[in-house]
Amino acid sequence: MDSYDPIKLGDELRYKELMDRMTSMETSMTGMKEMMKQKMEHSQSQPSTQQIANEMWKFVQPIIQAQRNLADINHNTHMELIRNMVEVRYKVTQLDIKDIREHLVKTTSSAPATII
Repeated sequence: MDSYDPIKLGDELRYKELMDRMTSMETSMTGMKEMMKQKMEHSQSQPSTQQIANEMWKFVQPIIQAQRNLADINHNTHMELIRNMVEVRYKVTQLDIKDIREHLVKTTSSAPATII
């Protein structure tokens, strides 16, 4: 097997070519290792999806709370308007009933019994 050794055969060019290839492969491997290391460091420095979701929730939660508060305020305002409307209508109806009674008393001298 020693007869195929490029140095013993005097094939310095072949030996140099093989050594250059090995050096090139080692350089490529070192570069790839460095890129993999950088990729790992970069991926570790990025926040996880859970961390991103928590950060987003911190920003969105006050907006949701403000919307709920606004909805409560709008609901209460709307209900107050309905209460006022019903109360006014009740008073107007009572006045109408009173006017009808007075008119009946004037025209017939008697008023029907109150049903309500």
